[in-house]
Amino acid sequence: MAPKIRSEIEISRPPAEVRSVFFDFSRYPEWHTGFNIAGHKGPETTKGDKLSVNAGGFKFSPTVLANSTEEFRWIGSIPYIFEGEHYFRFEESKQTPGGTTFINGEDFAGLLSFLYGPTWSSGKQTLNMFQAFNESLKKRVEGA
Repeated sequence: MAPKIRSEIEISRPPAEVRSVFFDFSRYPEWHTGFNIAGHKGPETTKGDKLSVNAGGFKFSPTVLANSTEEFRWIGSIPYIFEGEHYFRFEESKQTPGGTTFINGEDFAGLLSFLYGPTWSSGKQTLNMFQAFNESLKKRVEGA
């Protein structure tokens, strides 16, 4: 079974507000330093667009697969060797009235995908990176 990494957090603001902060890519350095996106059109980014992403020093150019009010998804790969399909979901919270359940995850495939399993350090580091981004986004959106 291919590894999957997923992290979620409750944010006490509506999905549209969380999405607005999320898509303000140029301001990420103000509130989060481990993850940056460049070469974008913000919320107008569409399927097929290429992004320039720096995640913890690892630079890559994924292709956008989807951009809706509920989800932003991309895929990056080294053909046959490694592929990661990353998603960000903005769901109306069932726990926090008027809030958002923000989900940050990635599904891996390819010959080297096992390196992102839960027992490997790269999988643990990736989960920590997702959790740190979620916490930073929460603080930014909630103004904490």
